[in-house]
Amino acid sequence: VSTQSTDKNTRENAMSDKEKCCGSYDYHQPGALNQWDQKMTLKPDGTGSYWEKLESKTETVTREGSGTWTIQDSEKGAEVYLQMKTLKKVTKSKMMQLVPGLGDSTKQDDNVIIGVSVEKLVNAPPSSGGVTNKWRRV
Repeated sequence: VSTQSTDKNTRENAMSDKEKCCGSYDYHQPGALNQWDQKMTLKPDGTGSYWEKLESKTETVTREGSGTWTIQDSEKGAEVYLQMKTLKKVTKSKMMQLVPGLGDSTKQDDNVIIGVSVEKLVNAPPSSGGVTNKWRRV
């Protein structure tokens, strides 16, 4: 009987964590040499999307994809895992090229999983607050 109630409590906590995690988030890491931006949307139906941009002095790299998300326990606690069948990666060179387009590339990564702790999303500050280097709720 105690195992059933524990299972029920676990399901209820997971359900409420899932409800709390639904929404749109962004992450901004400013920097003089490299700047990194991420955006993630987690929908109540279990689907989600991801976009990121890494900008350096020599290139701009963007990655984007969509897939499904779940909450699972890990060594660090409960984690949100967004699993995408494909993640498109586009690299654009900022350097002057002798041949236009040289240094630019488009690549597709298969079976990519992005993991974020549930705690970071549930406690995410609003994006308008100006906080950087952490997930923020949009």
